[in-house]
Amino acid sequence: MEPKIQDLFINDITREINGVIKVDQEDDQNVFTELDEYVVTKESLKYIDTFFQRYASALDSPTDKTGVWISGDFGSGKSHFLKILSYLLENRKVFGKSALEFFQSKISDSDILTTIEKSVRTGTKDVILFNIDSKSGETGERIVDILMRVFNEKRGYFPDVFWIA
Repeated sequence: MEPKIQDLFINDITREINGVIKVDQEDDQNVFTELDEYVVTKESLKYIDTFFQRYASALDSPTDKTGVWISGDFGSGKSHFLKILSYLLENRKVFGKSALEFFQSKISDSDILTTIEKSVRTGTKDVILFNIDSKSGETGERIVDILMRVFNEKRGYFPDVFWIA
């Protein structure tokens, strides 16, 4: 009997696969699938390393010159990459396994892993990942107001009236 192509894959190829990674899909099953099935390519490893090198550097020498700009063509994986970075940075845990544990088997370079581990384990941090379009209120709302609402909501405060929060 000839083997079937589907027998060559570890995961069931008939399973439902999200064609688009969405920020607000953060239930444990989706997060587990995203972390488990994320493939670290040579290119993505370069950017993961750059991000965590600079993050770790800012931990050693605090600076107000922080920020990340992720750019690329439509469909190039920017949102997916950002979501993976957020899982790593907060060391998101799903079904008893941390994001760091998922990546220990995906990254063979021990220096890069050490930098990621240092970044993850140093200090405290809150990761607030959201789609700004879905959080904006009225047309023309200032970005700072959207950010403040999302921040207040994350902290458990009343998000819509800042002086109450």
